[in-house]
Amino acid sequence: MRHRGTNFKLEVTSKNIFDALCSYMWTRYIIVLFVIIVLNRVIGHEVTNVLIIVVPSLLVIGAIPYMLKKLKMRDILAYLGFAAVYILSMMFSEYRVSEYLSENLFDTLIRFAPLYFLGICIRDEETVKKMHTVSIVSIFINVLFIIVASPFLNEETDQMSFSYYILPHICLALFYAAKDKKMIDVAAAFAGFICIIVFGTRGPLLALALIFLFYFLFYKKYKHRIVGRILALVIIVGFYFLALWFLFFYGASLSKLVLRTNIINNLSIEGFFFDNGRFDIAESVWKRLVMDPFAIRGLAADRVLTNSYGEVFHYSHNLFLELLYSFGAIGGGLAIFNCVFVYIRGIVKCGNRAVKGVILTLLASTGFFKLMISSSFLLEPSFFLLIGICVGSARIAKKETDDETRLLHI
Repeated sequence: MRHRGTNFKLEVTSKNIFDALCSYMWTRYIIVLFVIIVLNRVIGHEVTNVLIIVVPSLLVIGAIPYMLKKLKMRDILAYLGFAAVYILSMMFSEYRVSEYLSENLFDTLIRFAPLYFLGICIRDEETVKKMHTVSIVSIFINVLFIIVASPFLNEETDQMSFSYYILPHICLALFYAAKDKKMIDVAAAFAGFICIIVFGTRGPLLALALIFLFYFLFYKKYKHRIVGRILALVIIVGFYFLALWFLFFYGASLSKLVLRTNIINNLSIEGFFFDNGRFDIAESVWKRLVMDPFAIRGLAADRVLTNSYGEVFHYSHNLFLELLYSFGAIGGGLAIFNCVFVYIRGIVKCGNRAVKGVILTLLASTGFFKLMISSSFLLEPSFFLLIGICVGSARIAKKETDDETRLLHI
């Protein structure tokens, strides 16, 4: 649609709707939540609840024509296979696990797992640029939110949720700040770093170091590749542990002066590696695993063991341990190998540097690293999104190689 007399052009295509869907899903826990809060006050809860369902549904419907051109039958079969495993686990597991899976059925199979399809279709820089833009906006909005609302959100659960919600956006801003060195990215990255320091936890702080590490190891080009990467690794790791040393020994003084934050308090009182009971939970799962290493217990089987730590179901806090306990040494081992293989192949084969930036961002934040110390892949949408992006990137590389081979034989 073109407006006469001007150069303004607005095209409503399935690809543009797909890009809007990606931006919506990328910021659903940050910007979208703010919009919902505002709409609740302006137009009321009932209308807002309808919009929450209608808007993403329309985006999905509009994006389907574009996505169908990129997806293959094996992608549908992969999703159906995962859904079958989920339903079988729900049907044949003991009551508590079955109840847990039933309660999370909609979230896992309808809200999270389909992001695998979305990831496969993220293939060009235009889509990533829009995701990058909404990430910058998300960071600045949340800085304002912290200034206004942080006195009312001082519980650790709020801190952890918030810091992990904003983490992918900070990592993407850091990545672009290192790549393009634009002031808007530097400012957003700095503001995001302050968010993590003031209102974050230790895991996201480590993720920020990882995104730098991934950038210099897997993205940046060097004249002398091996020497450059080794030097970058030494500098980043050295700087990171120097920062930890400073916070550990001087955190108490900083808390007394101006910076009384969750991270500084934990580092000065408990140390960086204080586990909050996670090692005990993982140990209980591991001990039961080695008693019968080849047993196939089904998804979420570890929840029964960890439930002994309270009324709430807790996960293993480790992706690999969760997979091993669910599917045994053989099945879990194959699942772990497949995940690692998909990640590595996605990084190596990805020819679009913007898309590779998203892969590294998700690896360093919520798509992989977070799952090694917290959460469960069944409840983490970024896990499915990352798998999809890696699969799609490798598929494009294979198609380009096949096309070049075909041309050589003409």
